[in-house]
Amino acid sequence: MSWPQAYWGHGYATEAARGVLAFGFDRLGLHRIWAECVTENVASAHVLEKLGMRREGYFREHAYFKGRWWDSLLYAVLDHEWHGPAEGGITGNGPWSVAAPCLGNTLCGASSLIRDRSRVHPAEGANR
Repeated sequence: MSWPQAYWGHGYATEAARGVLAFGFDRLGLHRIWAECVTENVASAHVLEKLGMRREGYFREHAYFKGRWWDSLLYAVLDHEWHGPAEGGITGNGPWSVAAPCLGNTLCGASSLIRDRSRVHPAEGANR
């Protein structure tokens, strides 16, 4: 999914991505959320960095689409690093808490937060 160019640069992707993170951490109780974007998509990388996600990896020729191989960047944030709604995020009570998971394609992999659904604390050895 991509947004029409008229909506670029207005903070909508940042707001939507903040909703995805709030939903994942506050509603689903996830420990880690990661996202990928192609290296040429500087705007998406900037959104991820504004949200406090850290760049963890650079994958060479990682994804094939539009007839060629693309390099990808991997970003992630942990639950204890997430500042959430108090830092200007969405409360999770509005429409974003339902719609946010559908916005994952905008960030080229934020929908993968579902892969980190099981949350096991090493000391407890059980789901929290």
